[in-house]
Amino acid sequence: MAESIPFSSKIARFCSWKEAKESTISNQGTNVTWDPAKIHCFLSYEELSDDLFLKNVTRGNIITGKLWPLLIDESEEKTDSKFGIPASHYRSLCFLREFVVDPSLINTLSYEDKKFFMVSVRDLWLAVSWRVKRDEEDGAELKKLLDQVLDRLSDDSFSFAEFSAQSLQFSLSPTQNRRVMRFIENLEEVGLEEGLIECAARVDINVNQEDEDVYETEQGEILYAVWVDARDLSYHNFECIIPLERVLSQSRGEELMDFELKGLKRLNPKLDVFVADLKGKGVELLKQLDELDLYQEPSNSATRGGGRFIFSAPTLSKSLTRAVKESGFVAESLLSHPSDEFVRVNSVFRCNRFVPGDAKFKMHLDTPYYDQVNAHYSLYTIIIYMTEGEGNPALRIGEKEEEIVIDKIKSMQCIIFDQRYDHEGSAFVDTRKVFLRSELIFGYDSLKHVPEVGALFSSAVYYTLQSTFQPYLSIHAHDLYERVNRAHWGIENGGEVVVPQLLHKKWNNSLHFATNGYDYFFPYVNKDKTSPESALKMYALIAVLDYFNCVVDEKNGTIAMEKKTEGSFRKECETSIAHSTTSNILSYLWKQIEEESEIMKVISKSDKESCLDFEVNEMDVNQCCGSHYSRSFEPRRCDDVVSEYMIACESTEKDLMEAALLLMGKRIHFDPDRVLISDDKIYISSDGEPTRVNFASCWADSSPSDFIHFNADRSIPSPSMPSLPPITFFPMIGEKEGEEGFHLMFDFFRNDWVSDLKSREEEAKEMMERIIKHPIYGTDCDDEDLFYFS
Repeated sequence: MAESIPFSSKIARFCSWKEAKESTISNQGTNVTWDPAKIHCFLSYEELSDDLFLKNVTRGNIITGKLWPLLIDESEEKTDSKFGIPASHYRSLCFLREFVVDPSLINTLSYEDKKFFMVSVRDLWLAVSWRVKRDEEDGAELKKLLDQVLDRLSDDSFSFAEFSAQSLQFSLSPTQNRRVMRFIENLEEVGLEEGLIECAARVDINVNQEDEDVYETEQGEILYAVWVDARDLSYHNFECIIPLERVLSQSRGEELMDFELKGLKRLNPKLDVFVADLKGKGVELLKQLDELDLYQEPSNSATRGGGRFIFSAPTLSKSLTRAVKESGFVAESLLSHPSDEFVRVNSVFRCNRFVPGDAKFKMHLDTPYYDQVNAHYSLYTIIIYMTEGEGNPALRIGEKEEEIVIDKIKSMQCIIFDQRYDHEGSAFVDTRKVFLRSELIFGYDSLKHVPEVGALFSSAVYYTLQSTFQPYLSIHAHDLYERVNRAHWGIENGGEVVVPQLLHKKWNNSLHFATNGYDYFFPYVNKDKTSPESALKMYALIAVLDYFNCVVDEKNGTIAMEKKTEGSFRKECETSIAHSTTSNILSYLWKQIEEESEIMKVISKSDKESCLDFEVNEMDVNQCCGSHYSRSFEPRRCDDVVSEYMIACESTEKDLMEAALLLMGKRIHFDPDRVLISDDKIYISSDGEPTRVNFASCWADSSPSDFIHFNADRSIPSPSMPSLPPITFFPMIGEKEGEEGFHLMFDFFRNDWVSDLKSREEEAKEMMERIIKHPIYGTDCDDEDLFYFS
């Protein structure tokens, strides 16, 4: 019989005690129950069998990352404790409210007490963000409390629980600026103190196991929830892509998925929209993905509701690719492409969940996948619905003249449609709407390239990253993505022309510049101290620092600054809307300059070499050391001292000659002497290559020759291996005399393609027109055309 103690105010919310009539172990403890809709449980079979352990966990006396979130209103009465305030008190909502009133209370806590306090903040964040609806009970009050706590909780409050991984600084709990959650693996390898891993909320992924002891199998993955400052993110880590390949691939050597697309049919004779039922081995496995409950608010939440998590699963891609090929879909589609051009289903999937009442996903075009190196792009979106229900509508595809409206969705129904079609979707009326989304990737022979399209895309992705500082920019990013998507397919953009908004930035409290993520504008100050070439090198470096939100490695750099940089570059920038157009931005920037001070200097080679100057006098064999020749010992005449110094010079020279930056997670050394300015291009070379990155479905890389400047005789000037695409520049003149500057243009992603892909009907029409022109069969008609119509 369980203790009959009134635990109503001392046990975690959504937990309760019961009398145990029989010893039956399941997902709940023998004498403790909890609401699985509110609390995640990853306890082992043995832990679920231990009543005393469960009692202490749910009362806040023991910390664990396997049962969360636990909201404890109050712990044991403080005045009744013989041993002072119990540690569980610092785990309670009561203490969180005390902290809001007096933040200095954290300074009175011991190391152990801080751990309990940290876990209470962690669980409050998880409860508000995942489990407690704001319109239920006191959800709004809890959200307010969380904001108040985080506003007062400095980033170094839990410094003992911080660690570096993946080029970022993480914490086991949210803090004032670390409010973005990520999932990471192998937490035990990051160097945390013993016992801290239990403070991390964990997720055990075992979707393919049917064993009773599901949480202790080799097949599962363990992920840990950690928090990061959004302002430190760059393109390679902005989205959290969870690896699920291992849990979706094999069990005991047996393939888990073998799909078929049954009953494939077109929904409209004029539109490439197909519906089919996904059947076969692995269907139930996919449905279990929803139970992982890894959803977070998406980065584009301003234009859509619901939650989303992104995962990679090549085996799932392989099985779906086989199903698409065997269904005959490509042969049935309207687009003019041979069936062997279909490559695969993208192995990165988005799992989306909408609950009744969530805002709809507004009308939009999907951003197509693009990989220039492998000549791949996506033509179709594939959606797999894992729940059934009705919406108003559940999915709408196409324009009003030719649109498809789907109100009812069946479980495991698959819909494939042309990515040139606008579409929108609403939450189901009475049930959860859960679906996977990916793309069908095709090969291409050639595409047109329009620099203006790449410029808009560059601004769009820049605003997406910058929106972590200025949330209002997410709307601008959405508008730009829409224009780029339409430009890719040659679809006319309606409405007013969207001009990327210029941002005015002041770095290091002195250097002014403006940018939209593609165009960079710099006023040319200190003309009497800095040559145009040196200034251009400096501005190019600033553009790179800003675009990638780099971290300067000051232990190994040659960038001289009046103010030390802490963390990422954009943290050090004051950013505001530039109330100016590109035509008069230079004069606008000159007006903002309050003083002309040299805040950054590109150190020349002679400057560097002078740092290593060491006048060596004539050697004296008697000067062995200061102890034996203490009266008039001269280090410059001691052979041992000089030899050691020269060794130190050799090891120091590389560090001194190059500036080290953390660019997308990799240390890149930039040396101003290895920056080449030729004609209207700036080529930046380094000893390291940036990470190959996919952002907004675009792979940011090109062929090596795209980055190389060739002389007329095809020889290669130094530096020969630029690490980034060339930066184009040209000088500018402002409205007033003396207002000079430079305009730099930088397109890292080069997502500037435009397709002239036509439907079979359009292609046939063009061929017929050529046949009509021929005296007999058509002047432009060849044998292939005649065969086509025979």
